[in-house]
This record gives sequence, C-alpha cells and structure tokens, in this order.
Amino acid sequence: MKTKWTNLGSLAVVVMALSFFMVSCDKDDMRGKGNPFANAYEEAIITLGENNECGPDEVKLIAGQHYEVGKVTMEIDGDYLVVTYEITEPGWCITETHLHVAEFKELIPTNPSGNPVPGQFDYKGEHDDCEPVTYQIKLQDGWTEGTTLYIAAHAVVVGEMTDGDADLDAFNEKFNDGIELEGVEIKFPGQTTYFGPVTIANSGTFLDGEYDGWCVEAGILYQRSGDPTAYSSYGLPNYDMVNWLINYVDFGDDDNEYTKGEVQWAIWKLLEQPDPTAPWALEPYNMDNIDYLVGKAEEYGVDFKPGCGDVIAVLLVYEIDEDTGRGQDIIIEYPLVCYQEETAWGEGTRFVPRGNWGMYFTYTICFDNGNGNGECQTETAWGGNTAGDGSAWWYYYDASVGGEQTIWAGQHTEAGTVEVVNGTVYITLTDGWELQVDDEAVKIQGYDEIPSSRPAAGGFDYKGTDLAVYVGDYAFYAIHLDVQLCE
Repeated sequence: MKTKWTNLGSLAVVVMALSFFMVSCDKDDMRGKGNPFANAYEEAIITLGENNECGPDEVKLIAGQHYEVGKVTMEIDGDYLVVTYEITEPGWCITETHLHVAEFKELIPTNPSGNPVPGQFDYKGEHDDCEPVTYQIKLQDGWTEGTTLYIAAHAVVVGEMTDGDADLDAFNEKFNDGIELEGVEIKFPGQTTYFGPVTIANSGTFLDGEYDGWCVEAGILYQRSGDPTAYSSYGLPNYDMVNWLINYVDFGDDDNEYTKGEVQWAIWKLLEQPDPTAPWALEPYNMDNIDYLVGKAEEYGVDFKPGCGDVIAVLLVYEIDEDTGRGQDIIIEYPLVCYQEETAWGEGTRFVPRGNWGMYFTYTICFDNGNGNGECQTETAWGGNTAGDGSAWWYYYDASVGGEQTIWAGQHTEAGTVEVVNGTVYITLTDGWELQVDDEAVKIQGYDEIPSSRPAAGGFDYKGTDLAVYVGDYAFYAIHLDVQLCE
C-alpha cells in the first residue's frame, strides 16, 4: 500500500483524544474509576524469567496471554524495593497498576474463592501519559538479605488494533456541527496523492497532524492556506465508495497499478463532479483505468465502512474567496486508530488452579555487596537539585537554574556535582564515590517537559560510562548513575 502521512506524534495524545475507538470485551469492576479507556476489559499476564541472585530482576509484560508488550523490573535501592512497569512495544500504554508486596503469600488480598483483588492492593494508580510507572516500597523490619518476598504485580494496558470494526458513530460525534480550523496548509502536488501533506496545526483538536489529501470539486482552485471547517464523511452521499477507493486501491508512483491522477479523476466521478478543466494536471492517466476504478468502487464500495487500521475521508469545507475565486473543498485521509484493553499479572504461581488466572511470584532480597555490609557501598544516584514527582525518589537538572548541582546517592548522600554547559553534561564524583563496574553506569536523557514520575533509566538515549556527554540543549536533564563507595 501507499505511504500515508501520520498524525500520531505520541500515543499519549492519541490515547486521550481518541478514546472513543475502544473494543468491547468482558467487563468487570475495573471499569470506570476515571479511566478514559473504560470501554473494554480482558486479561493479560506478565511473564517472569528466572530471578537473578541479585537485582535488578526483569520480567516480561504479556497482554492477553499472547502479546509481549513490555517489562517489569525490580531492584533494591538503599532501603527501598523499587518496582517499575515499562512498555517496550510501540503502540501500547499502561493505564492502571496495582501492586502488593508481602512476606507471605497469605497476606496478598484475595476474595473467599482465593482470587486476587487488585483494588485492595497496597500500591495502585491510574496513568494517562504512557510513561514508565515506578513504585518505591520501604523495606520493612525483618526484610533483610535473603528474605523472600511474594509479589502480585497487576496492570491494565491499552494497545492499538489493526483490524476490527471502528465506532464510526462516535467518530461523527466528535465533529458535532463541524470543527473550525485555522491556517491549514496545502502542498501541491502530493507525493503519492493529489495533495500532500495537508498540514493542520495548533487547532487544539485530534485533527492536528499531516495527511494525504484529494480534491472534491473539479472546477474550483484550492487555497494554499485557509480556514476551513472539518466534517466526517461517514454517512455522506457517495463517500462510502470514495472511502473504499482510498483504502483498497494501490496508487501513487510508477510501482503501483494506478496513478494518483487516475484515482483523483475517479473520486470526482464518484462525487458526480464535472470533468476537470485542466486535465493536464492529472497526467499521466488512462481513461480506461479511471472507468475501471469507478466501476469497482460502485461494485464493492456501496455501504462500505472503514474499520480499525483503515483511513476515513474527512471533508475540509472552504468559503469561496471573492477576490481569488479559490476555495475548493478537499478531503484528507484520517487514520482510524482503535484500542483494546488488557490486564497484566506477574507470572509465577496461579492463586487458583481454574478460572481467574491472577498470579504471584517471589523475589529474594539481595543487596549486591550489602550497601555497606561488604567492601563497597553501592547506590543509585541522580544528578540535579530539583526533586522529581511520583512515588519513587529522583532528582533532575533544571537548565533554567544552571550551574553546578548536586549528585544524590541513595536519596540523601551528596556524591558529587553535575553541570550542563552548551548541551554537554559534566559529571564530577567526589569524596571517594566512583562509578560501579558497569558498561551502562551512566544514563542521561534530555527533556523539554519533565516526566510526571521517575523515568525508567534503561530507556534513556545515552547509556555508557563517560563523565562528559553531549546530549543537546534541553530544558531539563535526567542523569542516572550507578555509583559505589569502597573502603
């Protein structure tokens, strides 16, 4: 198929803007509670690899029993057990988490049938930014080296679907009486379509993005930049056939069966427009091919409904400019993105042999040289003077403040300084602190907007051992270090 312009800057925006494209599955008491994805529910599980002798430990996150979508990691950080949920598969987000950690399995909340009750777990949250989720659990008295903990890690994840029926009635409701847009830019000619990209920016709606586009009116010139009103094509006369055509015909360049000019002329015919006054703009084209496309659209496209993974024509209606005579209506190809919701569990042992497949697993505390019980005290450190948000401790470097800022080891101990100059991060360890022997002891990520919770350092852009790293100019920097203080 042809290349399509995309409007998906990040799944987080799509998740919040397009929550009306949900798939209905088995429902339970997890619905609602402010979750924007409360249209569907099914189960998934986190698959656990064998525990390492010392943390961090990593487990797979599998949705619907079959899809590996991420991971859960566990590590001892000072006096805390840190558990992090992280998505690694594009197109998925975590929307809810429920976590319980206990010294005995019997202390994990269950109902009279023995099934786990995530709503009663000690740690829980709802999430809408698609960022990793981290919980910091204080090590209790008696949780010492070698203690085995029982962990139930539950999550709800949402992922994109590439097939299935889209809720087109809900899609139409998003437009109401039309969405007024400003400053829409149209490029002609398009690479694979008549127009493209058609750019909608700063509308503050789900339509912001870049799209392939087509002419609607054959005898009117288009506006290169204008302020149209957008409408859904679903239910409009003859647009069922147009939507079939733009979804199921290969076109665009010499490698495809039909040219974009032939598809454009076929669209005009399906919309009962007159023949173009400047057919040279459509060259190359063949009238037999155009008539063939129209015939196939009339044969297969009547009552066609675009589904998940398809595109739907969105109509941009312009007022005619009295001075220039321009104001042709156009259509853009808007991608229909649908979502499915699944639940996740940490795999280990099922609570009950049949029915609910909730699971718990065990994790044995290991301090990796004991945080002072051996020759070296090992700690996680963060550079910067500003404490980050979320349940887990972390610091970040605010470039608007600048200058030398503190490196904090184990949250409370000063281990050196960090400074950012012209996009380069300079790290200085003092008072005997040094990097641990690890190829990725230094992890750095620049941000224009700081995350709302502690980010997962394993996904940072820079991972290495350098103490002077060019990252680029950002408003904020997350600087994660694995350090040690040896006798």
